[in-house]
Amino acid sequence: MILKEQLMRLRPDIVILQETKKEVIGRRLVARVWGSRFRDWVCAPLTGRSGGIAIIWNTRDISVVSDSEIGEFSASIKIRGNSGVDWWLSGIYGPCWPRERSRFWELAGLYGLCGVKWCIGGDFNIVRYVAEKSNGSGMTNSMRVFINFISDTNLRDPRLLNASFTWSNFRENALCRRPDHFLFTGRWEDCFFNVRQKALVWVISDHCPIELDTSKLK
Repeated sequence: MILKEQLMRLRPDIVILQETKKEVIGRRLVARVWGSRFRDWVCAPLTGRSGGIAIIWNTRDISVVSDSEIGEFSASIKIRGNSGVDWWLSGIYGPCWPRERSRFWELAGLYGLCGVKWCIGGDFNIVRYVAEKSNGSGMTNSMRVFINFISDTNLRDPRLLNASFTWSNFRENALCRRPDHFLFTGRWEDCFFNVRQKALVWVISDHCPIELDTSKLK
C-alpha cells in the first residue's frame, strides 16, 4: 500500500488524513496505513458523500491527555509534550460548497477551547491570497473570510517550502492552488525549535502531502 510505504519512510509522530470518506475508522484500516503497533487514533465521519478526517499518532512518543473534540469539519486532540506543556492539534477538512462555509468558519470557536497553544492543519478548500491560485482570478468573499479567521484567532501562516501550490487538477492547462495549510499560534510556536512547513512529493492524490517539521520541545 503506497500510503503505508510513505509513512514508514517518513516516520511521522502524527499524521492527519483528510477526505477519508469513511463513517468509521477501525483498527483494521489503521493497521493498513500505520506500520507500527504503537498507535492510537480519532476520527470525524464524512459529511454526505465527502469529507472525513483521521488523526493517527505514535503512542510511544505522543501522549494524548484528554478526550478528543469532534466537529462537523474537524477533529482535535490535546497533547502533552515532553516538558509537560499541553497543546491542541486540530485536523480539518473544509467544505467544497460555498453554502456550507458559514458553518465551517464556526470552527473559530475551537480557539476558545484550544487556547493559545493551538496548531490546526488540513485542506481548507479555499485559498487565502490571489497568489495561491494559478489562474490569477481576483479576491473573493470566501478568501476575505479566511484572512479574517486567521487574524481573529491570532494564527500564523508559515511559508511553504518546496512548492507554491499543493493541489492540481493535472489537466493539460493545469489549475493549481494552495488550499492546504498548517496554522498555529505564536505561543504554540514558542514550544518548538525551527518549525518548517514543507510540501512533499505527490504520490496518490491530487493534493501533495504537507509536512510540519518540528524538532524536540524546548
